[in-house]
Formats: sequence, structure tokens, C-alpha cells
Amino acid sequence: MSIAKAKRALHEKNSTTLDHSTLGRPLHLLAGLNERLKIEVDAFLKSEFNRPYRAALGISQISQSASKANPVQWIDLGVGQLAVEMSRSFLLRTLDYRYGAKAKPAEINEALLSSEETSTEQRLKISLANKMAQLFLGFLNQNAEAHSGQRPEAVWQIEIEICDQIDQLKTQICLVLDHALFDLLLKMVAKPRTNNKTQTAFFDQLKIKCHVHLAEKSLTLDDVLKLKIGEIMPISLQARANVYIGKSKLFTASVAENNGALCLTSFEDAD
Repeated sequence: MSIAKAKRALHEKNSTTLDHSTLGRPLHLLAGLNERLKIEVDAFLKSEFNRPYRAALGISQISQSASKANPVQWIDLGVGQLAVEMSRSFLLRTLDYRYGAKAKPAEINEALLSSEETSTEQRLKISLANKMAQLFLGFLNQNAEAHSGQRPEAVWQIEIEICDQIDQLKTQICLVLDHALFDLLLKMVAKPRTNNKTQTAFFDQLKIKCHVHLAEKSLTLDDVLKLKIGEIMPISLQARANVYIGKSKLFTASVAENNGALCLTSFEDAD
């Protein structure tokens, strides 16, 4: 292989293909939702397993990423479609808590994981998936609507790692979102955009500092050297004062008194 081909192959291997559907979208803000979702799922685990069956399930971490493949089964929520995938170890452990575990749940080994899935597991999977779907719908602050009927496509996934504190068994629930639900998730973190039509005009926002030349008095150097703190220097105000912005004289204005304060009025363009 030539050096040029080797360099091109290395570049293609290390290059990352940009997904145009994610450009300009606040994906970096989605991780900020993990803590809120953790609280919701933790409460679900406590009410569903920990309190009634004396389980010790808790969330160890939540991560988000682009979905790698379409799941087998979707739940149509009307506002979008969601798939809830659960690891076999999670199903077996929760089944054990529901129907068998007394002091300590049974150990989950490779032989058990490779065995054929029972109808009881399938029923539990459907039941928990529907409950998780409703939980996530509430998390998005949405209500279920009539079935959308649209063909879903996996876009984003939220991986929830669950740890059983009794024997440190780690299991997982994965929420897979289609385009519609992913858009709702992004709206939760997106900052509202200001409507250009309602923006304040540029001239109303621009601040300019101006200064006014009210009086002028000439003193000799000897008089300046004789000045002491607290002395009063009499001056006489001119009828009109010059108004400057920087070094440029833009206006002339009349000097008036209002409640003990000097004010400017009757502005006229400077000659």
C-alpha cells in the first residue's frame, strides 16, 4: 500500500461522521436531565419493589446516547413512541422478589440467563414496560393521546443502570425514543428563542454618555494655590449650556432649576 493510501485509510478510520439531524441541537444539555430522571425512577423502584417486597434496588447511573438499532417492540403514546428494553437479569431478579425471595434473592448465573424466557417473564416485561412508559410520559410533562400510527425510528436511548444493594447485582433498563419523543426531550432543555419582531430596537438599547459644560471661571495660579478645603467659589451660570458627546458639541440647552436640581431643557442643534 502506498503512503498516500495508508494516510487516507487512517483518516477514514479516525473520522467521525456528523449526523445532520443533531447539528445545532442542545444535545450537550441533555445530561442535565439525568438527575431529575433518577429521582423519578428511584421513586418507581421503591413503590414497585423496595417497599412491598423489601428489595434494595437503586439507580447507580444514567447515561444517554444516540440509539444504535431499532427495538423489537414499541409503545405508542400518541405524542411519540417509546421502547422499554430490560436486561434478563433485571426481570429474573424482580420476579424473584415478587414470587420467591425471602431473606435473600437467588443468585443469577449464566445457566439461568441462557435459559428460555418464560411466559411469566413476558407478562412482567409488558407490565413494567407500560408503567415505565407512563412514568417517562409524565417526566416529559405530556399526556397520552390517540395512537399516532406513524412508523417509529430509534433516535436516542437513555440507559438506566440499576444496582441491587443486597448482592451488588447490576441490571439495566433502556428507554429508546423515536423522533417525536426525542424532540420533546430537547424542548425540555432548549432555551427559549427571542422573537426578532419583539426585540427592542437597536437605538433604544444603545447607551451614549454625554456631558455638559455649565460654567467656566478663570483664576490666576496664585489664587489656585491659596484655595483651601471648604472654601466657596462663586460662579454665574450661563443661560444656555453646551452638550457634548465625547469631544463633539451636538446640542445647546437652557439651564433650569427643578426642586433644587439643575436640569437642561429646550435642546437645539449646535451650530
